[in-house]
Amino acid sequence: MEMSGPEEIIWIITGACNLNCPYCYAKQYADEEEISGDAVLELLEEASNEGVSEVNFTGGEPLLRKDIFRILRKTVDLGMDASLFTNLMKMNRDKAVELCKLDIYVLTSLDGPRTVYERAKGSGSWDRFIRGVELLREHGVPFHINIPISKINYSVVGEALRTADKLGARSVSMIPSMAYGSSVITGSFITKDELISALRIADNTAEELGIKVSVWCAPFLGILGLKNLRYGNCRNWSVMDISPGGRVLLCDVMDVEVADIREGIAKAWEKLKEHPLMRKAMELPEECRGCPISDICLGGCYARAYNCWRKLPSPDPLCPRIRKVNC
Repeated sequence: MEMSGPEEIIWIITGACNLNCPYCYAKQYADEEEISGDAVLELLEEASNEGVSEVNFTGGEPLLRKDIFRILRKTVDLGMDASLFTNLMKMNRDKAVELCKLDIYVLTSLDGPRTVYERAKGSGSWDRFIRGVELLREHGVPFHINIPISKINYSVVGEALRTADKLGARSVSMIPSMAYGSSVITGSFITKDELISALRIADNTAEELGIKVSVWCAPFLGILGLKNLRYGNCRNWSVMDISPGGRVLLCDVMDVEVADIREGIAKAWEKLKEHPLMRKAMELPEECRGCPISDICLGGCYARAYNCWRKLPSPDPLCPRIRKVNC
């Protein structure tokens, strides 16, 4: 089948959440009216026809949507892989059983051990999180743990990695918190020096544990020469981000609308690829020319670069090779 849409969709299926993490970029979508369940199902059918192979449902907290399992079931019935990013606070036995039946891959987040976790997620959240993990393990649901790196936990990412490994995560990743959403208000987004410190701790801890750790949104990672951290670049991915109300976004972190998904998957995908900012995001910034990993990094995270410099192409302000900046 010839593809006229993306390979993957990342869908912020709801902006509602039962937590209030200080670094949450998705807080900016909290009040956006959700697209109806029936409309989601119709769009999933179209997505399948246009060649989409995977849909990741995230939030907010997707388990707050009463129709989330109807949506997951439809995705799977259409032959697409489905994954769910959840904080596990609403996990129970029935949900775990259904996730297992549907073969849903679960992603969740972990800031660190109990004290650090509850500093971010709130009092009493740790026990609910651990119970959620236990239910996934009990019912054979594979899960991934992502560690958001913020001012709250950047110095203890080693403990976070050890905790994730002990809990039995199938894989582990980290992501630098960005100056979007809640982190702008709380000031919890990470600085360059804090990030580099956290990455070095993570590399040493990963070697100690004998694991590899993926780092999201940091394609400049190779310049640091770390051996146990993996990285990629979303510019090389065929992915489309959708807001709770069906707006197609330049990136799920950035609230920059380029299309409406109800225009049709193929049309929205074409608009995304041809959007002036996306085309600029694909250009190598002047400051990055001559860098030995420029063909891999391509300037770093364009969402963070745009947020800092207000134009594209611009270099990632967290890259170690870029002069110190205050964004």
